[in-house]
Amino acid sequence: KRKEIKIFQKDLMDRFLIEIKSLTRKEGVILSKLIYRKIGVSVFDLIKIYKGSWNAFFWQSLAKIYDGDLKSKFNPKENKEDFLIEKIILEFE
Repeated sequence: KRKEIKIFQKDLMDRFLIEIKSLTRKEGVILSKLIYRKIGVSVFDLIKIYKGSWNAFFWQSLAKIYDGDLKSKFNPKENKEDFLIEKIILEFE
């Protein structure tokens, strides 16, 4: 299982590393929310599941320095920004 995860992780890194590195802070926050919207799991929880608690803590701490939050959820009913994101998504679907 670990070997499969490593192979999958390498594939993802090869495909998306440049784009992810070039995201602005706001784009990173939106990406985190969109991930939660799509799969119902926060980025923090994904890191915790696949890379461990220490890695999740490290990346959450780093995100906080840059006004991010890997634990953020997508809630268009209570968050105006999420509502606007949802509205844009629905227009394009």
